[in-house]
Amino acid sequence: MYFDRPKPIEQDLTKFDTGLQHAKSEGTIIAIDSKARSTIWHDSKVINNGKIPEDFIISKHLHKSNIDLTVVTNKLVKKITDCRISDEESNTELCVITYDLITEINKKNNQKP
Repeated sequence: MYFDRPKPIEQDLTKFDTGLQHAKSEGTIIAIDSKARSTIWHDSKVINNGKIPEDFIISKHLHKSNIDLTVVTNKLVKKITDCRISDEESNTELCVITYDLITEINKKNNQKP
């Protein structure tokens, strides 16, 4: 999800919340280019509207990573394993994040996700 500036960040958070509500029974993973900085996702300071998404993430009880922002709902967080951040940049100049997701199918077949 890309948070477009100079549009108010609250508009992007409304779309984000709609996505969370739509998939709440299954769990959600969302990668966000928020154009905001915050210490809760391991940046050195809070700037560029960082406090607004901070408060949103805390209020929704989401888990976060340290590359711009990847958030995961409680329902899905225990199903994610082997999270990796690539040393190579993508065509958007951001690092690629990969992870394995435990599913009922690979659990049944004793397969690695």
